[in-house]
Amino acid sequence: MSDETRSKANQMYADAHQEQYKNHDPPAALAIYRAIIAAHPEEKEAGYSRGQIRNIASKVVPKQELLDAELELALSHLA
Repeated sequence: MSDETRSKANQMYADAHQEQYKNHDPPAALAIYRAIIAAHPEEKEAGYSRGQIRNIASKVVPKQELLDAELELALSHLA
């Protein structure tokens, strides 16, 4: 990847981090994390974004609901 691509992914991640932790706006952060994954799937920031999405989900979605969704997803891919 070019330095410009890395720089763009890094800036987007910094923006998402600010939305999540400084502005306390998880929906805005999630939108940016999603955009990072879509635009820069091979960059390290995409991996970090996946982790942050899981962190947000674990804070706002009840544990049993997360488990049920993961189970249904796994079962649907095994069918």
